[in-house]
Amino acid sequence: MKNQPCTIRPLLPEETHLLSDFLYEAIYLPEGTPPPPRSVIQLPELQVYIRDFGTQPDDYCLVAEASGKVVGAVWVRQMNDYGHVDGHTPSLAISLYKDFRGHGIGTRLMKGMLDLLHGKSYRQVSLSVQKANPAVRLYTKLGFEAVKETEEEYIMVCNLSTHPLMKTSHRNQAVSPTITFRPATTADISELKSLFCNTVLTVNARDYTTEEVADWASCADRPGHWEKLLATLHFIAACDAEGRIIGFTSIRNDGYLHSMFVHKDHQGEGIATALLQQIEVYATEHGIREITSEVSITARPFFEHRGYAVEREQRAQANRLQLTNYVMRKVLPSSLATQTENKQQIAQQSSCVTPRFRLRPWESSDVPSLAKYLNNKKIWDNCRDRLPFPYTEADAHSFIDYATSRQEPGEYCIEINGEAAGNISFMRGTDVERFNAETGYWLAEPFWNQGIASEALREALRQYLAATDVVRIFANVYESNIASMRVLEKVGFRKVSVLRNACFKNGRFVDAHYFELLKEEFA
Repeated sequence: MKNQPCTIRPLLPEETHLLSDFLYEAIYLPEGTPPPPRSVIQLPELQVYIRDFGTQPDDYCLVAEASGKVVGAVWVRQMNDYGHVDGHTPSLAISLYKDFRGHGIGTRLMKGMLDLLHGKSYRQVSLSVQKANPAVRLYTKLGFEAVKETEEEYIMVCNLSTHPLMKTSHRNQAVSPTITFRPATTADISELKSLFCNTVLTVNARDYTTEEVADWASCADRPGHWEKLLATLHFIAACDAEGRIIGFTSIRNDGYLHSMFVHKDHQGEGIATALLQQIEVYATEHGIREITSEVSITARPFFEHRGYAVEREQRAQANRLQLTNYVMRKVLPSSLATQTENKQQIAQQSSCVTPRFRLRPWESSDVPSLAKYLNNKKIWDNCRDRLPFPYTEADAHSFIDYATSRQEPGEYCIEINGEAAGNISFMRGTDVERFNAETGYWLAEPFWNQGIASEALREALRQYLAATDVVRIFANVYESNIASMRVLEKVGFRKVSVLRNACFKNGRFVDAHYFELLKEEFA
């Protein structure tokens, strides 16, 4: 069992039913305690972990697969569970079948999830664990710390921004000044081939079987293989002070990133990051708007942390065998500005002053007024449950940290009389829905019924649609929130359906009224 190959990969949509099994397996039973009936997972406090999983923006799951069978899972979502901390910290659950525990699979799953969340700019993740559960040692080893405890349980949090694994794996390390970059030519074939084979057989062996990496490496021996690649791709080589190639990447003129390999002895030195920056500059200069690639299990975290999104998992032909990899995509900005420049551009785009309000980015000084106005049950009643209530200054700090870290404009503060008194949010979709965005908004109660919400939403839409390539905006409104429906209609949204019993709020099912607005229809 210990040496059995195990692949860590995302949960597929058709596998969500497996979470019921893993939720049951996750129930901790002290030695000698009889297992509860399986119906226990139907309790509301447990269903919150898995009901409609995959439909919320913060639903992420990785599974462990051995011999074609899913044997473990780790998943996160925003929920009011036992480990809930605040409205911007996802809660984590992990479970393995009994026969697969104690072999390092849980550690790999946890590291994979922490890696994924860090790449998506989450600040922290939380969980709940019984004090007697041996898993406490694993969580502590992985950087979780207890922030609250009861007689029987710990609530633990892992700070992803200071996590030692993240610092080691993803530090913004500058490449050595002795490293140079140049186009590769047919004279480099021998070095390119050697580097490719050695990297696959060593680095990628962490995630693929011995037979798989041997088959993959054998692709380099095909007659004329490298000559054909060099004739059809743009290659960039990274060379050390002696001129030896220690890394290379290549791209096709349609934006397909064919390769990215770094010598096994030069991993973690920032070379891959520098090569990717070079190739993205090349792509932008040649009018390439997006880059796609087929990325190995090993390289997936690297690309995710640099803005590439998984579109699907696939089995791709190497030589004789089919290997698991991921089709990934990144839409390139119009210019490769620094993050500071991007934030300045967003701030300029988001600043609008009217006689009654100012629309602008969020600032750290907004914490007191945000906490004051959003700590209102009437507002919470019309929002998703992941909005904390009561709403504290700690919640406000967490939200503002999130809002100011977004690389694309999406959170617009409504300032009235010098105070932050509302927010308009846009959350872009993923995968095939990546050109859609959902909008949500709230306004402090003293300013209701004055036409401010519709005026602010219209201006935020103008800015957001001008700054992004989103073509469609949609919104879901609870059946009782007539005022919000009127706001959408005044701005130009059209009600397209009523989703019956689509939401469960305040202990009952409610209808959701679905509105949409196309960019071409927005005036």
